[in-house]
Amino acid sequence: MQNQGTNIFRLVTLLADSALLLVLFVVIGYWRFDDLRIANPEYYNYYLQLLVLTVVSWFAAGRWSGIFSYTSGLEQRNVTANVLRAALAQFAMLAIIVVGLKGYYYSRVFLATYFMLLYGLAWLYRLLLVNYLRNQMARGKWQRTYVISGTHATAEALVKLTALRPELGWSFQGTFDGKNKAIDEIICAHAPGTSAYESAANFALNAGLRFIGRSHAPHPETMRVKCF
Repeated sequence: MQNQGTNIFRLVTLLADSALLLVLFVVIGYWRFDDLRIANPEYYNYYLQLLVLTVVSWFAAGRWSGIFSYTSGLEQRNVTANVLRAALAQFAMLAIIVVGLKGYYYSRVFLATYFMLLYGLAWLYRLLLVNYLRNQMARGKWQRTYVISGTHATAEALVKLTALRPELGWSFQGTFDGKNKAIDEIICAHAPGTSAYESAANFALNAGLRFIGRSHAPHPETMRVKCF
């Protein structure tokens, strides 16, 4: 099941980011200042405050940007965009806070080194992890299974796409017959309001399956299938 891949991604990223935030801060701090607790206790407290602000702002920005989640079809370019959004969001939050606190006591060399390494390493290991997960899905692991109810050009295109690209994490299990329970989702190509549409929707609701149907647009060309 793909939920396993999602949980692995979330757990690894949370643990790895926590380690990066703390280890980099300590290592770069010793490289730049030696032991601040002895050399300058007042500055040591300021940097502890900065560490707390950095951790909180990173996880807040990460939650907003989606860097702790894995969705079907996630690719390297999506990872890059998400990490960039998180970095910009965190930078904006920290800039406002530090300026408000008049944080002139923070070393620019320390800040530049720390955040460049943090963002670079967070981006790099996410690329490697996503590549690993996609390779596992290409081999048939952690696939989300789905069936199609009805026929439509877009639905047929989806079936062809997921067959050609198993690394997207989707596995076609045939057409809906009212008995499919060992699946994750039902994708309905029937028009909303029809008996076939309502039947598939009710089955998904009762079986606890995800239901994806056509939009209420008047033309079939505007059918939307949310797959990844």
